[in-house]
Amino acid sequence: MKRLGITLVVLLMAFGLYTWMAHNSLSLANDNVEQQWAQVDARYQREADLTSDLVSLMKDAIPDKNSVLTEVINAQAKVEKLHHAAPYDNPKQLAHYQQTQAHLDAAVNQLLALAKQYPDLTSDSQFLFIQNQLRGTEHRVALAQQQFNKAAKVFNTKIKHFPNNWIAMVFQFTPKAYFQLNAR
Repeated sequence: MKRLGITLVVLLMAFGLYTWMAHNSLSLANDNVEQQWAQVDARYQREADLTSDLVSLMKDAIPDKNSVLTEVINAQAKVEKLHHAAPYDNPKQLAHYQQTQAHLDAAVNQLLALAKQYPDLTSDSQFLFIQNQLRGTEHRVALAQQQFNKAAKVFNTKIKHFPNNWIAMVFQFTPKAYFQLNAR
């Protein structure tokens, strides 16, 4: 009887140790997803700041306030409402977030195309700087999205497999959504 008690204690300790280790592993993977989200968010914030600079510059350069400029301002307002939200736990919210960002990108591209009609503007060093920074930021956003997707995949794989799936269920770890990388 004493042996059975010792065996049960050892088994409970082993189960507790495994649960603790699995929870820590899932927590680290979740933290990595959150860290990668922060990188995506920072890149989008940089893009928003550059877009604001572009809008300010073009407001002064375009005598008639063009509808494209208004479109960018409206799209930017929609993005600002979503900014700092972390929609990666819900695929629909992440898709909406990404759609809103893509709408802003399309509006900015239209604004850059409109700028070609104003040679004084397109030769301005500040405009060229902002334009180059926007192009570089687009690439950095895409890379940050790829890194986020990798982190989300690692996390989702961990919570899907037995016995981690039980621990994930107990500690309420939920799957993370992915960015659709062809959207940019």
